[in-house]
Amino acid sequence: MRNRLLAALPTLALALTPGAGAALTALQLRWELSSDSNAVFTLTNRDTKPLPPSGWAIYFSALHSADSGSVGAGFAIQDVMADLHRIVPGAGFTGLASGASIAIPYVTQPLRNRSFAPAGPYIVFDAAKDVGVPLSDYVAASFERAQDVVTPEAQFALDSVIHDVPAGELPPVFPTPLQVTKGTGELRLNALPQVTAGPELANEATFATEYLRPYFRTVCGSSVSRPWGSSTVSSRCATCSPHRRRRRGVDSCYRRSG
Repeated sequence: MRNRLLAALPTLALALTPGAGAALTALQLRWELSSDSNAVFTLTNRDTKPLPPSGWAIYFSALHSADSGSVGAGFAIQDVMADLHRIVPGAGFTGLASGASIAIPYVTQPLRNRSFAPAGPYIVFDAAKDVGVPLSDYVAASFERAQDVVTPEAQFALDSVIHDVPAGELPPVFPTPLQVTKGTGELRLNALPQVTAGPELANEATFATEYLRPYFRTVCGSSVSRPWGSSTVSSRCATCSPHRRRRRGVDSCYRRSG
């Protein structure tokens, strides 16, 4: 039995390692900005094996992605989530032979400084989708903006025009609602307000309701508001005679519930 297990270990090890495609890691990636909004990736195959025309994607992080339809050389740059994007070969890409290079141009939003450059690229093969292989031979060329350069002096000039806005000119609710009807006097909520929203905002409506709930207390089956920031929630019930006490000249029953 022990010999049979030892004989099976090499097979098990092969099954747990990425496929042959994932082993192709000798890829060189370069990035440069040719103008304020025009950038290009250059992919070079330093491996002895060709890079297949499909079945892989190169992921990278960048604040801005590519403009729709601006990517060339038969590729697409897709948004994955937040600042994570990926380069995906399309029908126009026929593979990359050993030693060959291909330029992947695209248009993006104006990049202000080096921190906007793509970073942390890694390749993922369809044969091993849970394995990301870093592209260690990656360089993002430094650049300087030709226009709209934000210097300390320019930023100071922008900040100098900032002024305090009187409280009366501020919106009564943040974020600014779609519609506001101003009234007079003071609004006191004596019950937990009903939050309604469309299906696409159901989670937000639930969150808002649960956020407001601690600011109300139950008194004999009804809800009564309490001061914002108060740490005590009290409820009144006719069956709580042991807790009866006189409060504000009214003989009532209060049971602390929080």
